[in-house]
Amino acid sequence: MMHKLFLSFTLSLFIFSPLFAQWTVQNPHPTGNNLYIGSAPSADRYIVVSAQGEAVVTHDGGATWNVDQIGGDGIYRSCYFINDNVGWAVGSFVERLHKTTDGGLTWTWQPNAPDTTKYDVFFIDENIGWSIGFNGFIIKTTDGGNNWFSQSNTSITNETLYGVSASDVNNIHVAGNDNALIRSTDGGNSWSLHPPVFGTITNYRSVYFPPTGTGLLGFAVGHRNRIIKTTDGGATWLPSYDGGTTNQLWAI
Repeated sequence: MMHKLFLSFTLSLFIFSPLFAQWTVQNPHPTGNNLYIGSAPSADRYIVVSAQGEAVVTHDGGATWNVDQIGGDGIYRSCYFINDNVGWAVGSFVERLHKTTDGGLTWTWQPNAPDTTKYDVFFIDENIGWSIGFNGFIIKTTDGGNNWFSQSNTSITNETLYGVSASDVNNIHVAGNDNALIRSTDGGNSWSLHPPVFGTITNYRSVYFPPTGTGLLGFAVGHRNRIIKTTDGGATWLPSYDGGTTNQLWAI
């Protein structure tokens, strides 16, 4: 099962080594373009998308990297691989939702998705997935991305959404600006908005439920270096860390 990389990339690449509990800079850089959120379908394989339509791929845990073109112009914000071969990439501007079935070597545009900025994408299997983004839009596919339909929530239509994660086909979690933290327990047909966790507004940037867990443990991160945690599948969230700075955590 795919694991999302625990960081956001900008110009530099870092790989985490659990053996020594440290990060190492990948040098020379495989590309000079800004890099965004990546995906790790297996222990040695990582894929990161760039601001210039690139998929930066390693097959050996970061020792070497290849740069492949996704297609078109524009910024890609996120990618998600359900296994070593099948993945999706989303981003800004037109035609920014592509799919690969060969591990990122070639990509196919999925034209039936809305023409708007998409900040994240998540799939629970090769057929069912969600993408979220500008002005509170949420879309879902049940056929691997060939067709998409809206599941937007009316309570957050003016908020930009940045992160989406799901623990199964029914339980989906979405995070975004202005305390936007919503949850669905029926596959996205309806949503509930969680009350603010902190006393001031938090702009959440990412939400994550470990794929090897029970679906009860999850985390969300955002600006002011804030981290929140749930142990009941998103029914309740509690502060885990409040950095109190102007910095932002962009991914987990």
